[in-house]
Amino acid sequence: MARLYINGRRAGTAAASQPLSAVDDRNNWLGRSQWQDPLYTGLYDEFRIYNGPRLDADIAASFAAGPDSLALAPGATISAALVAGNLEITWPSSATGYTLEKLAALGGTWGSANATLTTNGATISAVVPAGSAPGFYRLKQ
Repeated sequence: MARLYINGRRAGTAAASQPLSAVDDRNNWLGRSQWQDPLYTGLYDEFRIYNGPRLDADIAASFAAGPDSLALAPGATISAALVAGNLEITWPSSATGYTLEKLAALGGTWGSANATLTTNGATISAVVPAGSAPGFYRLKQ
């Protein structure tokens, strides 16, 4: 199933003619064709690709959160700080069903952050020990 959303609202739905796994994903660009078509001269405000299907409510929440923001839960924010030499990542406990993942280097594979999670009232904290290798972190639902 393919769905097109414009400004957070579903604008169209159609049966997908083939699975995305069948698409040759080399030489893909935004605003440039593999043929002699003219280049796109507009602007992109935001473009996201998700790993799996999303509900209409998920898309609406993502749009409402705006570019460069994750729509975790209403009012949810992620923060990170150095505490006693360790990296502490926190998010609201109302954002349920998320796991903390780590990517050691760009182009690698996301995996478990192996961090200790603690729930303290309205906040979940993940402490990454100072001796851990640097990397990138994300919450995944």
